[in-house]
Amino acid sequence: MSSEAKEGLARVHVFYGGDDFAANKVADELVDRLCVPADRDFAYELIEPSTPTPDADESVSILDRLLGAILTPSFLGGDKTVFLRNGPFFDPLADPGKFVDVKARVDRLTNILRKGLPPGVNLVVVTPKLNKVTSFYKTLAAGADLREFPLVETDKQASARFYPALDAAIAAEGLELDPDVKAAFVDRIGYSIRQAVSELEKLSIYLGDGRRRVTLADLQLMVAPMRESKPWDFADAFCSGSVERTIRTMKRLQFQKVDPIYLIIVLEDRLRDMVLFSDAIAHGWLSVSGNAQWPKLNWSSSLPPEVDQALSSLEKDPRTLNVFRAGHVAYDSRRYSPATWFRWLNEAVETHAAMTGDAFIPPTTSLELFIIRTIGAMTKAGRSAR
Repeated sequence: MSSEAKEGLARVHVFYGGDDFAANKVADELVDRLCVPADRDFAYELIEPSTPTPDADESVSILDRLLGAILTPSFLGGDKTVFLRNGPFFDPLADPGKFVDVKARVDRLTNILRKGLPPGVNLVVVTPKLNKVTSFYKTLAAGADLREFPLVETDKQASARFYPALDAAIAAEGLELDPDVKAAFVDRIGYSIRQAVSELEKLSIYLGDGRRRVTLADLQLMVAPMRESKPWDFADAFCSGSVERTIRTMKRLQFQKVDPIYLIIVLEDRLRDMVLFSDAIAHGWLSVSGNAQWPKLNWSSSLPPEVDQALSSLEKDPRTLNVFRAGHVAYDSRRYSPATWFRWLNEAVETHAAMTGDAFIPPTTSLELFIIRTIGAMTKAGRSAR
């Protein structure tokens, strides 16, 4: 690689990983240093997809715009900064990176970077994932500013990182969230600090200067649940004991391109929680008070040592879960006996195996049959008893 190419590659800054808030924060600070606000009109170009996973057409359009931007000098000459924010194009094994036309544009970008950016051009990229076996990554590794921002893996670590940042963001907006409202807020957005900051800004604008305390009604009106949380709706519907609601929710998620195998995996996790909470209530280790909207959990302070050790050894200790979500799961777990939840968990595992095996039944049909065979049979038995 020539010295000019190395110098051009040194002006490429790529920040990647699941912690998009931290990556974007570092990227924004870098952009402020590379291009002061007074020069933004003529020497800066921000490129960003409209959704976290753009389709093939939008992906191609964005990459074409990116290629054009880095090859076009600034309007008045001098340095120029191009910022691709949250571009999910650099993993050829997943959408949208696996599309042929997207791969072709990434290859063109790789060739440009390998030869070196034009003089005076700086490129800043934030992307959720890089595939480390690709030519694109290997080219960056040869001399670009390449930094990874991994997302914390466990809920305990995520919680420890997230809540102090959330409290700081709430204080910065001058808002007040009671503990129950804060728990509901986290339940809707997950552990994304960037999303939390964005939603708190929206709430602050919505409330105006006259009111600073956020209510549950405000959340329901202004804070939309993140897409990643929607499969929870299927688990909620199943555990409600309604065949009609469960199948209707499944069809809606299927229309939104959610894989039925992913739904059964989410349900398996929920049923494990149902078994645990139901059994804890049956043994008197846990009590649930309040109502369906705001259930309250109370773990016994005198758990048997072996039970305390068993709960602590779990990957997700139920006593440390999000109080809003855990409260609703525990409240719903009282609907059936621990034995029923355990039987349904075993049937869910068997259905999952059938959906991923050599069976000729389509996965969606297998899931429907599972729903009817479990809660449908329970509903029928209950009607017969009455």
